[in-house]
Amino acid sequence: MVYTAATPELCFLEYMIQLAGTALADLPPLILCEILVPDDSVKFLAVEQLSSGWDEPEATPLGLAEFAAYQFSQHRTLCLAIPSAVVPLSPSPNMLLDPLYKQRVACEIASIRHYPIDPRLPTATLR
Repeated sequence: MVYTAATPELCFLEYMIQLAGTALADLPPLILCEILVPDDSVKFLAVEQLSSGWDEPEATPLGLAEFAAYQFSQHRTLCLAIPSAVVPLSPSPNMLLDPLYKQRVACEIASIRHYPIDPRLPTATLR
C-alpha cells in the first residue's frame, strides 16, 4: 500500500505524527510527489463505512496493513479515500493506493519537488 493524502498539508501532518519527537531539523529534506490517478479509480469511504477502531492512535503498522488489505479486498479499487484520523474534520482525505491493482498503470507522476519546511514551525530550525 502507498499511503498518501489529497493535499500537501495533510501529507505533512500525517508524516509529523510518525516522527515520535524527532526534530524537523534533524530530518533529511522532504520531497512532495504528486500522483495523478483516474477519477473512476477512487472509492470514497465515509467514517460510517469503516470498522470500529480504525482511527485509534494506538493502531500498529500491522493493524493498519490488515485494515487496508481488508478494505481493498472489499472495494476492489486502485485508490481508497478515507477520512484522516489526525485531522478528522478535514475535508481532505487520506488516499491509500494499491500498487498491485491492475489499474496502477494509469497512475501518472505529475511532479516531484522539494517540500519546504517553514522555520517558524517548532523544531524546524537547528538548535
